[in-house]
Amino acid sequence: AHRKGDERRAVGIACGAHALHDGYTDLIYVMLPIWQSEFGLGFAALGLMKTVFSGALAAFQIPSGFLAERFGAPIILALGTALAGLGYCLAGLSNGVVLLVAALFVGGLGASTQHPLASTLIAHAFSGARSRTALGTYNFAGDIGKMTLPAAASLLMIVLPWREALALLGGIGVLAAVVIYVAMPRF
Repeated sequence: AHRKGDERRAVGIACGAHALHDGYTDLIYVMLPIWQSEFGLGFAALGLMKTVFSGALAAFQIPSGFLAERFGAPIILALGTALAGLGYCLAGLSNGVVLLVAALFVGGLGASTQHPLASTLIAHAFSGARSRTALGTYNFAGDIGKMTLPAAASLLMIVLPWREALALLGGIGVLAAVVIYVAMPRF
């Protein structure tokens, strides 16, 4: 049995990571029309950009699990969160499509760590019927992130240029990585 404090930290870390990573995934939809205008892109190029992020996210989930088995879930989830944030920082620095695509790959690579590792954290912290409630909370947190991060970006871009807004939102991921590494329970 785990201490209640470990359970609360597990839910907090897993939900926070899920909200942030899913928010980063949906932030692309806010940025696509901006990038289309900024870089003169057609719809096929925009679709490719979304595919680069989603493809990296999907392709590296299983390797993320293997890396977590070898090096520990806290460091891999923290590094993944930092990479996801760094991807958006790099996107804000991009002066052309090549760097933007590379930034999206980095972001997707980092985002690949969240689902396998945060859901496993919940599974380790809770058992039986309580695991359903914890997993439901975890899933809900992802939906909250899908809503709040794109909304935050839209509001930020009222007062900041898109590049600075992305750098700020990406920086949140780098800071969250430190919190994840320090606070994540070691089961």
